[in-house]
Amino acid sequence: MAGERIAQMIKAARGNEQDFSDVLFGQVTQNKPLIIRVDNRFEVTEQHLVLSRNVQPYSVKVEVPTIASSSTGFVQPPVLAGKIDVNSDVSYQNVVTDVTVGSRLINIQIFRALEVGDYVSLIRSQKGQLYYVLDRR
Repeated sequence: MAGERIAQMIKAARGNEQDFSDVLFGQVTQNKPLIIRVDNRFEVTEQHLVLSRNVQPYSVKVEVPTIASSSTGFVQPPVLAGKIDVNSDVSYQNVVTDVTVGSRLINIQIFRALEVGDYVSLIRSQKGQLYYVLDRR
């Protein structure tokens, strides 16, 4: 009937489950050129990989103030009702004064490049012709 024919056409147009994106897991076996072994079944070479920022080397420069500290100590006599209390112990206080005298740039590494042995999460697309390396585990 017409309904069965339409259902068959929809089913045929839907495609195979393996044609769609899928999440896979792999391990880096070589880093120059990059090769990832996926699910211990096959290897994917660099030309079929797209790397997210999380698995690429990424660092930022941060300006850090340079601080010069000077420390001075003095004896603080105990005060009771506005007058020095001679019956109490004398305390010693340390006063630290910080003065910013400049700044310097430092480089902080946020993400490192993939290394041999790293485990990664991948998303398969384009019927297995392209793999997006999402993150390391």
